[in-house]
Amino acid sequence: MKKSLLLLFTAISLYSAAQVKLSKDFTLEASKPFPVVDAQNKQYFAVGNNNSISIKTDGEIVTVQKFDGASMKEVSRKVYEDFPKYTKVQRIIQTKDALVYIFEAYNKGEKTFTVYSREVNIESGAFDKEKVLFTTSRPVVNAGRDADGKTPMGENDARMFKMEGTKFDVFQSFDKSKVLIQFKVKPLEKSDAVNKDEIGFYVFDSKMTKVWGGEVKMPHTEKEMNNLAYTVGSDGTAFMMLYLNATKKFELLNIKSPKEVEQYPLAINGDLVFQRFNLLEDNKGSIMCAGYYANGIDFKVSWTGASALSFNTNGIYCFKMTTKGVVSDLWDLEFPLELIQQYNTDKEQAKNTSREADGKAGIADLKMLEFIAQKDGSYIVIGEQQYIRSEMVMTSMSNINRYGHVVITKISNEGKVVWAKKLPKNQAGVTGDSYKPYFEGQMSIKYVNGDDSHYILCIDNPKNGELALNKAPLEHKNGAGGYLTAFKINDADGTIERHTIAELENMDGITAYQFQVTRILGIANKTFLLEVYKKDKEDANIKITLNK
Repeated sequence: MKKSLLLLFTAISLYSAAQVKLSKDFTLEASKPFPVVDAQNKQYFAVGNNNSISIKTDGEIVTVQKFDGASMKEVSRKVYEDFPKYTKVQRIIQTKDALVYIFEAYNKGEKTFTVYSREVNIESGAFDKEKVLFTTSRPVVNAGRDADGKTPMGENDARMFKMEGTKFDVFQSFDKSKVLIQFKVKPLEKSDAVNKDEIGFYVFDSKMTKVWGGEVKMPHTEKEMNNLAYTVGSDGTAFMMLYLNATKKFELLNIKSPKEVEQYPLAINGDLVFQRFNLLEDNKGSIMCAGYYANGIDFKVSWTGASALSFNTNGIYCFKMTTKGVVSDLWDLEFPLELIQQYNTDKEQAKNTSREADGKAGIADLKMLEFIAQKDGSYIVIGEQQYIRSEMVMTSMSNINRYGHVVITKISNEGKVVWAKKLPKNQAGVTGDSYKPYFEGQMSIKYVNGDDSHYILCIDNPKNGELALNKAPLEHKNGAGGYLTAFKINDADGTIERHTIAELENMDGITAYQFQVTRILGIANKTFLLEVYKKDKEDANIKITLNK
């Protein structure tokens, strides 16, 4: 993949540490190398006392490693090959009381799936015995996510994802005391006009003891409704939000058991176009909903004549509702033109100025990545521009994955925008043969929440460090070196600090190969840990500390 990228991208920018001013606010320290673990899926978790645990899944073989955060030494490594046949990891979560590995195994004879959990003992770094959670009644439709809980960024990825993605989705309550595992069984009727989806809802406590569960037949046909969002309350109630196509109405399902399903109409605007919604329980037990909205869908046409749908985001639509579907607050938070115009080219700015007269100026292709309820009752919404376009590279057309600006917004409990910031970024990579959104690791961002700040980490071109508001950022090409960059956003007032931390080719003397932004882990306030592959069958940990 890397060789093909080097051939496809001709204008690769080369930098040296001597030419780039690195931030003095961060200190890097590399660990001694340790033997690499080859695995398709690698996930990392902070488990207290600056310690971390990594769980690496390669088919039916799972490796659990524990690291001491202070020394970055590998404390233990345990390899497990005792998983059921046809096992696939679905999600790894940290509940209120446990670190839990959730996986499924296909029952070939019955054509059903059994879902299991396996807790990780954080003291010993070892798996406990597996626990059977439930078995489905028949085959299950793909959930459209990967084991990190991420969704594909575009249509091309989505097609490949049908074969590779997870089948079971996982949600947690605000206090992480309850876990919802949700799935959709394969329809018995092929016609959308006839079939009513049967959706599985299984709720567990923080130690994965079953509270209730079963498969629920939807009150509307597939043709009549679109499934929008799910969440679970701290009392174990599952919630589902749906959209009724004919009437353009929204509805909330309150589900306390397979036989206790209540329907509540929602008094919100059904004329706006929503990309997706996120549901979560807030600190007072209300259900909070947020989604990016547009006044319409645009078509983008390239110079080759190829067209693609583009979601032009005009703002954030938020509302609170009771568990009975009573909308108590409704906030239409339109992006100001000043924010929209930042870091855009003159051509893009002129287009937005023209569109503003019709109320259609917006941020194109903005996808919601994070929707977080904070302990003080405020909310953080993080989005990133993501899209795929067919572009000419050298002498042939290629699908280019583009990851652009990041927009982070803080909303008060009263529905006021405390601050909204756009972080300039321009990343591009050729679509490879992997279905994962972060196919080569350098694309997109990692969000880490600090005690009083928010951190957005990414790989960027260091020449963007002093970028003026009326200038577009220079491009960073995936697989072509780059610098680890951190945006620090003060939670109170939104003040931004940008720090160029280190070059991937020199992270305290180590060259980081196969870098993945998802491997960045906040192990303590202002302290991050990153595992990198340094070749020669060895990994190393990089500890990144914010000095002030």
